[in-house]
Amino acid sequence: MNAVEFFNDVARPNITAAIQADHDYKLAVNAVLSVDATYGILFEQLRDLGHPFLHNVAIKSRRWGMQDGDFKEHIAKRSESFRAIRDAAYATKHGRLGSAGRIVRAAEDVASLELVCGLFACGDPLGGSAVFIKLADGTLERSWSLLRRTELYTDELLGGLGLAPLTCPIPEYHDAFHPDRN
Repeated sequence: MNAVEFFNDVARPNITAAIQADHDYKLAVNAVLSVDATYGILFEQLRDLGHPFLHNVAIKSRRWGMQDGDFKEHIAKRSESFRAIRDAAYATKHGRLGSAGRIVRAAEDVASLELVCGLFACGDPLGGSAVFIKLADGTLERSWSLLRRTELYTDELLGGLGLAPLTCPIPEYHDAFHPDRN
């Protein structure tokens, strides 16, 4: 299964489920972990293709060569929402992260919280809850919002890499780059 297939068949449905039931911790964690897995698969696919995108990725350890962590760090510098999702996945898998560069540092930073004053948003049910991701600066971000922004970024990236159709919702944008479609 390539990165586009995994993203469309596994990660995207998990993201959709997490957004539709934004109170469900299990669905949020499944979505976070499947997004992280998508990028691991994408790295291997790009490496197998010898894709030029990888030429700009900084390699942390010359001894081991480029690793998926190097690739994910490169992506995290381009997308703050992916950075939060990646760090949430790592924190969930490892319990606690020691690196000062991480914006999510512990598994408990991904949690379902009761919607009280300050966390309540338009459309939230009274007495409800939602899954939040606590960033290192103390900011609480709704998991669904980070997941959705990462989904849009991933669509853009896959299209830009030539692995999937461009998904911009504005047809005129694509027509400007593909005059044969007019």
